[in-house]
Amino acid sequence: IAFSSNSTVDYHIYTMKKDGSGIQRVTTLPIAGYHNQGIGFSWSPDYGKFVYSHYTKLYRIDRDGVNLILLATAPHNRNFRSCHWTAIGNKIVVETIGATIYDSEIYLMNSDGTDTVRLIDNLPGIVESPSFSIDGKEIIYTHDVSGFESLEGRQ
Repeated sequence: IAFSSNSTVDYHIYTMKKDGSGIQRVTTLPIAGYHNQGIGFSWSPDYGKFVYSHYTKLYRIDRDGVNLILLATAPHNRNFRSCHWTAIGNKIVVETIGATIYDSEIYLMNSDGTDTVRLIDNLPGIVESPSFSIDGKEIIYTHDVSGFESLEGRQ
């Protein structure tokens, strides 16, 4: 089981056994960025690695906390926020965020960080939580078009 926790102030990725024993911290650099309260990580399809966001950087790390590799750098004035990794085509979908939570875009890239393509431009309202469909052929995301905006974003 993987989870994020801010028990040491910053959010980090941890793993544990199904019975709750064997808790191990995976990350040395925290999951961090604008409006990113520990949500910016995903398992690899084989469960051997994680991809996670740290401000303007997207990293890959082995599940045992070794081999930290920089995959991508966010576009200018943007931070990575949430991400999802699919086995179908071995792709990663990521959300980037600008100065406010309402300034969000969604990108698709190869699992090695190459061939990044913007899929969703900054739309009115909040766009977030991109995930692949179960067959990996579509991207699912939320888009709140209600017009209600607060500094924290809607929950």
